[in-house]
Amino acid sequence: MKTPLPFNCSCIFSIFIVIFLFSFTFSFGQGWEKTYPLEGNAQGIFVKSIADGYAVVGYSHQVDIGESYIFFLKIDENGNQLELKKVAQGAGYRTINKVIALSDGGFLCAGSAGPSQFGGSSYATRLDSNGDQVWEKVFDSDTYFFTVKDMPNGSYMLGNIVEDFSGLNSFILTQINGAGNVEWTETFLTLEDNWLDFTPIDNDNFLVVGNTKENLHYYDGLIVKLNRSTGVIWKKAFKRGIYDDGFNSIEAGATGEFLLTGFSYVMSSGNETWHAGCDTEGNIAWNTLSGSWNGDTPSAGIRYGNSFAYTGNQTALWGSSMVIQQIDGSGNMVFEKLYGGELPSRGNHITQASGQQLIATGTITPLNTDADVFVVKTEDLPLTSAVEANKASAKVEPNPAQHYVNITLAGTEGGKHIFELFNTDGRLLQMEKFAGSRFTLKRKSLAAGVYFFTITNQLGEKVSGKIVFQ
Repeated sequence: MKTPLPFNCSCIFSIFIVIFLFSFTFSFGQGWEKTYPLEGNAQGIFVKSIADGYAVVGYSHQVDIGESYIFFLKIDENGNQLELKKVAQGAGYRTINKVIALSDGGFLCAGSAGPSQFGGSSYATRLDSNGDQVWEKVFDSDTYFFTVKDMPNGSYMLGNIVEDFSGLNSFILTQINGAGNVEWTETFLTLEDNWLDFTPIDNDNFLVVGNTKENLHYYDGLIVKLNRSTGVIWKKAFKRGIYDDGFNSIEAGATGEFLLTGFSYVMSSGNETWHAGCDTEGNIAWNTLSGSWNGDTPSAGIRYGNSFAYTGNQTALWGSSMVIQQIDGSGNMVFEKLYGGELPSRGNHITQASGQQLIATGTITPLNTDADVFVVKTEDLPLTSAVEANKASAKVEPNPAQHYVNITLAGTEGGKHIFELFNTDGRLLQMEKFAGSRFTLKRKSLAAGVYFFTITNQLGEKVSGKIVFQ
């Protein structure tokens, strides 16, 4: 729960705070953090790299007039606002819980719509690459979509949670096509288990995460393998600490790898972030705790080169602060930083910006005002591989490109290499082996947009870069 900073300062200090809030920009090396005051209580839910900067998608509730809107905010590499569009404006409250990037450069948003800002019916809307609304649909269910994932067959799967205090919880999957029409839906009874996120393994099978009460007192982390026709294939419970544990989200990383984020309650410090990696059978490859303050709630995680990156919030004396963490492939913390100063803030989504930088969006609440959109671009992250320490590089040309790019390596050993291509959410799209110091990537069916690559040599050293197809 957000707690504003107590207003017990002198008049001079109060004037300083007001000036500070209207020019809220910090620079850390090559990074920055900025606020964008919009009408109402605004939340940045999703951010991605685009050819000339970054696009942020979110929503705002104007409680004083009982209205809401969804926004598309375009900023340049330095965080300067280039464009702001508001769509789906009107009476009632539209809330966006999850946004994914589409292959055509647009966005699919999932959440709820209704007369109350605290819930309503399941809701989805599609925006094009310019932030204009293509369609919006309200679905017949007294609940909300908490997430949406793209499926291998080109459709989209949305997830609902139905909580029943009698102990008969349900989990609903709804598959829609690109026009928002329902193709399939199914309800799975979860009883007292809480299923909180999922990701597809293929078109018929999913991994679901959440928490379960394996004993009478405390929750354990939960991974479920689910088939759309036969239901639960297996479920596995995991205990990290001696008190409550649970997973909040799951995302696909490299081939056959899934990244889990969650929490583990530690008596001395409150909730700490629980990071873990698993395979398609729910086998945990590594897991670790992080969180140096008295509480930690993760929101989103991605694969980032040979490491993993997360954002969320850590509880502090003034409420909470956005946190960005980087974990290496063995689960060791290599970077952690709080953002937002002594103002309540949180991170909702994180993605790769460029080179060794990340960009995250969320919300920040200035003193005695509505919440604003908050965007943070990190400084260059710590070096996490020998090839980076030796200042190896990859030259990409042409870039931007239309049909292909040539990648030339320098400062690294020759021999055999593995090329991996990722989208802005960290999902692996393509993997190829090559020999020598030059590689040609043909565009083929790749949509216009921004992509990131990692090249690994036979010693395990890595170099990464950014590709733009127009």
